[in-house]
Amino acid sequence: MRTLDLGTSADTYFTLGFLSRNAKLVAEVGHYYLQAFKDEYLGKTGEQVAPYIPQNKPNQLELRIFFKTPSEDVQRRLSFPSDVRVRDYGADTRINNCALFWSLIGYGFKMGRRHSRMLREAVPDQYKASFDIGLAA
Repeated sequence: MRTLDLGTSADTYFTLGFLSRNAKLVAEVGHYYLQAFKDEYLGKTGEQVAPYIPQNKPNQLELRIFFKTPSEDVQRRLSFPSDVRVRDYGADTRINNCALFWSLIGYGFKMGRRHSRMLREAVPDQYKASFDIGLAA
């Protein structure tokens, strides 16, 4: 599965901090992709997963990141690659992007809201303050 290079800037780690506290990762996986998805998730996390399986869409693969729409100050600081489309639905924000989903899993995120407490330990020392500010945002 393709991932994205999220970069190594203060804004990248601010974003990861923000998402680690606020994001919910959701997967809708049709039967056609189901076993490959489960195998990939198990390989990256060491955990079994049960994604939502849409009944009438066997070829569907929707990997989403949801979070409450933050303040304008926080929105300006969030940093996503240029090919990631962030959709604001008023109180909620949604990103549909398989590569971003797998990139976050690679950083230690998990499906749902129970992201690894080890995320901060993997942050380079020079970016820990940015991560912490994002975490508090």
